Amino acid sequence: MRKLVCVAILACAIVPLSLAGGYVNGKQTGECSFSPSSTVEGSTVTVSASGLTPSVEETLFILNYEVPTNSHTFIVGESGTYSGQYVIKGDGWTTFQFASASQTGSRLAHNDATCRIHADSA
Repeated sequence: MRKLVCVAILACAIVPLSLAGGYVNGKQTGECSFSPSSTVEGSTVTVSASGLTPSVEETLFILNYEVPTNSHTFIVGESGTYSGQYVIKGDGWTTFQFASASQTGSRLAHNDATCRIHADSA
């Protein structure tokens, strides 16, 4: 019985690590932020990212449960930064996720930076 409990505890500790992420690979190498830092639905915000890998094709996914997913693909400049303006189309949380092709040969994209902003109803 004691051996079974130890195996069960070990399995519970390992399984979440193997399932973490699901669709992306690797740890974030960059960070992103918003200006302004709070907003209302329909407003324009500037999202800025730094620490991205220079000269790499990056895709920015814009995710909100109320509207279809949008994406924007661009080549990261030599400075490893990005800045763009976006209209927040739904209330609640909107996630901006910067992803690039895996550098390790995995089929999963590499999550380079993720940030969220909350928009109040207009």
